[in-house]
Amino acid sequence: MKVRLAYCNPEGTTRGQGIKYDVNLDVARSVFSFNCPNAECIGGDFDLSDELAKAVRLRQKLAEGEKSCQGWYRRATSEKADCRKLLRYTLAIEYNRTPAKKAVAVKRLTVGKSAR
Repeated sequence: MKVRLAYCNPEGTTRGQGIKYDVNLDVARSVFSFNCPNAECIGGDFDLSDELAKAVRLRQKLAEGEKSCQGWYRRATSEKADCRKLLRYTLAIEYNRTPAKKAVAVKRLTVGKSAR
């Protein structure tokens, strides 16, 4: 599975080049989560486990969406503020037709494309 992440500020503007990596599905974990890129964020992340499970359960080939970080940080004035960083994602899934093999294989995950 290929993973591409693009984080956005709360207004939806992408910053930086994002992250790309390959996931070995033979040793993949049951939680599909990505850290918030805000180093000052407390308790925030982007958990796509439910989105991936729902797409597989419904045998969708494509699942797109956007998640907002639910974490928080302290401003310079010590005031607490919501993080609200955004993660846009697209899950492209390919299902195996051979019954002897696992029922589903996630071929590619692309996170960062605009959800439309």
